[in-house]
Amino acid sequence: MNGLVRVLKYLNDNCYKDRNYLISKLNSKFKYTKDKAIKIYYYWKSKFMDTLKCIPNTIKVEVKPKFKIIDNLITGKYGEYKKLDGCIVVGYHFFNTIQEIEKYRHFRLRSNLKSMDNILDEVIEVMKVVGLA
Repeated sequence: MNGLVRVLKYLNDNCYKDRNYLISKLNSKFKYTKDKAIKIYYYWKSKFMDTLKCIPNTIKVEVKPKFKIIDNLITGKYGEYKKLDGCIVVGYHFFNTIQEIEKYRHFRLRSNLKSMDNILDEVIEVMKVVGLA
């Protein structure tokens, strides 16, 4: 079921509740911002009451680009990446294919799990030494 359809169904099922309560529920339950929740509420109300008097004339939808690209520098949500000779440079790592990224991801996960395992083994030893195990 589409997200907006779920929201409209929720509003239809709870139409007897207070406006502020419904907007706060849209904010918390469906993770909408307060402004977006208010716009959705008034959109639903206009459809529910079959009138255009309760909805603002225009609903603006802002679409923000996911990446900001300037020359060969790409700025994303988590960092900056460089495009260089057909590959992406992330820090000191060069990736040519998605398979290389997956291989690197698995390597990092294994090494992090190994470190975590060593730490937990040491915690177990400490618990034995202090008499908690």
